[in-house]
Amino acid sequence: MNPAAVLLLAALAVPALAQEPQPVWRTPPAIEAQGDTLAYTGYLNPEGADRAVDYIATGHFKVLRIDSSGGEIMSSMRIGRALHDRRMDVVVRNLCLSACANYVFAAAARKTIEPNSVVAWHGDARQPTTLLRIELLKEWEQSLGRNAVSPHDRQWMADMRERIAAQDAFYAHIGVRDGIARMGHEMSPVVLGFWALPVKDMAAFNLTRVEAPADYGTQAFCEHVKAAQKLPSLTCLNLNDPPAQRWLHMLKTRPRVSP
Repeated sequence: MNPAAVLLLAALAVPALAQEPQPVWRTPPAIEAQGDTLAYTGYLNPEGADRAVDYIATGHFKVLRIDSSGGEIMSSMRIGRALHDRRMDVVVRNLCLSACANYVFAAAARKTIEPNSVVAWHGDARQPTTLLRIELLKEWEQSLGRNAVSPHDRQWMADMRERIAAQDAFYAHIGVRDGIARMGHEMSPVVLGFWALPVKDMAAFNLTRVEAPADYGTQAFCEHVKAAQKLPSLTCLNLNDPPAQRWLHMLKTRPRVSP
């Protein structure tokens, strides 16, 4: 194995081996029925998904109003699939970030972004670093033997493969192109933090029926919402810009990897 690859794999493995505190996204969300609207405030996690899916299954709700900084992938997809199958609308009040943007906002029938609010992406299960780590672990095992890969890393690979397969099936089910959730991390220069797109650019990924303020996704909007929502890491991208154009070309020509 290339020595540089070994060093990179070791660096990627450090967070997985460290003792991690209880993740903040496990904090129970606030979920409240308000007429035909289901209000969801907080992280997307198993407890929140159980409650939200049970509410949605009653058929009493037409709208999910959400304010969420994101959360766990599988839980978010459960909510998104329930939302999509009931043809419910979504209203974003304040924030819909990361997994909320990927799997909840994307799955709704109609999508409304309120003033001073933002939908922003931050990566997904097919992160370049995730695919690279899986590939390096496979190469490590082939070069050094099965015992070279720890049980922890082997379980991590199994979990990530499950999430990737579930995500691929989810996007196929709702009819959305998944590249929108990774473009900032695959572009050159790389976007550090969250990114948002104008409504017209969302349509390139089959994200349609979106209503937002007229200046949504502009640089002026970006500067305003960064201050209003205390989100300094937000970048507003535009598909007409050269870095995005180069990325779109790469997306069309690059083969899809099965980890």
